[in-house]
Amino acid sequence: MNVTGFWTGSYWYHAPGEPVVSFLANLQDDDGQLSGSMSEAVPESLVRQRVSAFVSGVRDGLGLEFAKVYDGASLYAHRVDYVGEISDDGSTIQGHWVLESDWTGGFEMTRQLVADDEADETVTKSHHTTEATG
Repeated sequence: MNVTGFWTGSYWYHAPGEPVVSFLANLQDDDGQLSGSMSEAVPESLVRQRVSAFVSGVRDGLGLEFAKVYDGASLYAHRVDYVGEISDDGSTIQGHWVLESDWTGGFEMTRQLVADDEADETVTKSHHTTEATG
């Protein structure tokens, strides 16, 4: 089941007192080869700074594995490994993540249905924003 598209979701830690973090993902699925990007608000930031990451991985049937690597534009510059299962209808992905075997947690993401012209406009705006900011 192809997972290309826009997704919203959240991840959480398996440690008490840690925040739930919301994220946006734009995934590309080329015959099971995954790529894309994710962005999220830094929970401990008083200014609610957003950080970005690249995604690379594989999908096999309803299972997937991917690495999220922060782009280094902030204090975040590490890799997080995700393993998940796609729902039968392809609308959600649930699973767990691991950071350097010290931190673990869960995640869930939901596919956002966007018309083709809206998706083109969103990508164009994102591209122009990136060019303007460097």
